[in-house]
Amino acid sequence: MSDDTLDITKWEHEYPFLNTVWQTYKPLDEDVKDILSSSNINNVCDQIFTKNRYESNENNKKFCQKLVRNLGCYNFDYKYYYQHTDFCAILYYWVYKTKQEKNIDITLINEIFNNSFSKTCTYDRIAKCYYYSYYDEFEEPVNIIFWDIFQKHMDIIRDNLHNPHYSINANLLTYICKCVYIYKKCIKNIALINMVMRKREITRVTC
Repeated sequence: MSDDTLDITKWEHEYPFLNTVWQTYKPLDEDVKDILSSSNINNVCDQIFTKNRYESNENNKKFCQKLVRNLGCYNFDYKYYYQHTDFCAILYYWVYKTKQEKNIDITLINEIFNNSFSKTCTYDRIAKCYYYSYYDEFEEPVNIIFWDIFQKHMDIIRDNLHNPHYSINANLLTYICKCVYIYKKCIKNIALINMVMRKREITRVTC
């Protein structure tokens, strides 16, 4: 399968019917610019790096700043706290893609998520997305995330297919066919996920 299908950054032109996905994804990778939020976010990242002695290189710093902002916990800017029900899957995709491209340590990712999930946030906000690290136990976790995005936008796909004023194009049909292909691969992964979760539950109860 072409990697382009799994690359949200290419969906803006190839899959305009998924414009909401692209518009949600795009701000996630932007640099932290708001001065007030930046100071708040940098303090959080500094504490994480100091506490756990992660390598404070440019990639790790920028990733931490962006992820802390994207989780919406410590921001003064409300636009990064719009986490609708479809947001988490798109955020997970951004995390996975950045992890692969920038060689981000999975333990750093978990630490940032845990920090936002366990602390009282700005304006008593509550972090809504929790990172499922079991994604990284499989060869192609992005397939699971991609399928989750497809499921959450099924209504958009269905509307386009049944819209009498919409001319079904090759890209839409290609997208659907590739999603079916991914689904078949995900069936095996879902079985593995359930097995992993059962093992963890047994360990938690018995150990």
